[in-house]
Amino acid sequence: MSQATSQATQHIGRWLVVLALVLAVLYALSDVVAPFFAALAIAYLLDPLADRLEALRVPRVIAAFGILVGLVMIIGLLGWLLFPQLVRELSELIATIPTYTSRLDRLLAEQTSGDLQAQIKLLARQYTGEILSWLNKAIQALVRSSLTVFDFLAILVITPIVVFYLLCDWDRLVAGIDGYLPKKHQPLIREIANETHKTLGAFVRGQLLVCLVLAIGYAAALKIVGLPFGMVVGLFSGLLSFIPFIGSLGGLIIGTGIAMVSFDYWVMWLVVAVIFMVGQFIEGNILTPRLMGQAVRLHPVWIIFALLAGGQLLGFTGFLIAVPAAAVIGVLVRRGLLAYQNSDLYRL
Repeated sequence: MSQATSQATQHIGRWLVVLALVLAVLYALSDVVAPFFAALAIAYLLDPLADRLEALRVPRVIAAFGILVGLVMIIGLLGWLLFPQLVRELSELIATIPTYTSRLDRLLAEQTSGDLQAQIKLLARQYTGEILSWLNKAIQALVRSSLTVFDFLAILVITPIVVFYLLCDWDRLVAGIDGYLPKKHQPLIREIANETHKTLGAFVRGQLLVCLVLAIGYAAALKIVGLPFGMVVGLFSGLLSFIPFIGSLGGLIIGTGIAMVSFDYWVMWLVVAVIFMVGQFIEGNILTPRLMGQAVRLHPVWIIFALLAGGQLLGFTGFLIAVPAAAVIGVLVRRGLLAYQNSDLYRL
């Protein structure tokens, strides 16, 4: 083994040890650091706005405070306008689930033969049991490891304070981290960091806009056509659209199911289904290309895996860092494949 290869192996080994230590600390403190990661994500998204205000000669402290106050006011206004309606619809939906179940049972009895009805009921019981079991495990894991009442209050109280300080000192923090990079590898690390920043920034900001547009569009469309609990179903579907295909598919199933037990004519069933099909088409062909661009190279399957793996390993904290970690790993993998294609090993 050559001396250069030996040194490279030692460097890789040291970085792997550092990575293992970081992961171990995150795992041990996953509940405690959740508000700080949430604040880091918000500050990362809002830093370009703070930079623009600073370019207009607004002091950084005033810009950070104004952005934070504006964000809190927007969230508070949306909560004041939507929260009562959402709570009311959710309460009514929970109260009417037994009625909907009996209506669906009667509908199956009228529309299907005895054998087919028995098979559908068997499948419904089987999948309902699996879904309830999964929900039970998810709720237990949530209560045990992440979003308890205390954690939720901590996020509400601590996160805005940390966001303010991060926005004030963001440029100094970045410069400080840059100063500690290994001199020999600074150009490569900066290049990888810039590529990750472009990918992650375009993805997160674009995905937030896509989810917001879809949530408003679905909720408005379902309310217009008169679907019961249309606001809840629409907002749920739109906000879940950050998980590829899950939002529209879940909304399609839930919305069509509610339409089937609420209306006797099949045209309404079709209208609700068409709303989600059109929404999925608009998302894939108009919103995502225009708002996120073609530079974002995060495959949907990779995003789903990252979210599931992050949530399983680190709870709510893992869920927060899943997409950034996926972006970094994606950039490193592409860099590694490019280096392999330019190596002698590839040319053998």
